Amino acid sequence: MNATLTWANDPFFIGWDKVLDRFSEVSKTNSASFPPYNVRQINEDTYAIDLAVAGYNKSMITITEENGTLTITGERPEDNENYVHRGIAGRKFTRSFSLAEHIYVSEASIAHGILCIGLKRVVPDELKPKQIEITDFELGKSKK
Repeated sequence: MNATLTWANDPFFIGWDKVLDRFSEVSKTNSASFPPYNVRQINEDTYAIDLAVAGYNKSMITITEENGTLTITGERPEDNENYVHRGIAGRKFTRSFSLAEHIYVSEASIAHGILCIGLKRVVPDELKPKQIEITDFELGKSKK
C-alpha cells in the first residue's frame, strides 16, 4: 500500500486547513507564470511570499490588500534599448493571492531582485481558545 499523508488529513493541521487551502489555490488562480514566487511558512502565525522581480524597483511595484485579496502589480517604463538578446522580463504583471481569514500583510521589502511580503495571522482575543474551569457539582449545586 502506497499511502501518502498530506497536510489535509494530518491531525496536526486542525484549524489551518482553510489557510493552507487558500495558499494551494494560489497556483490555480494565477495562470500567468510571471513573476515566479515562493510561499514560505516562517512560524505558526507568520508567512512570507517571495516574488522574483529582477529589473523592478519599489517605485515600479504596487501592493494592495482588499477584501481578502492581496494584489501585486508591476510595470516598468518603456525601454528603447537595442537588445541582441533579452532574457530578463520587463513586462507589466499582476499577481493575486487569496488571503485566509485573519491573515494580514505585515510588511513588504525588496532587495536583490526579490520582493518579500510578510503575512501575519492575527486572531482576535474573542476568537482565541479559552480554558474552561471545571467545578464540582452536588445535586445540581456547585461547591465552592
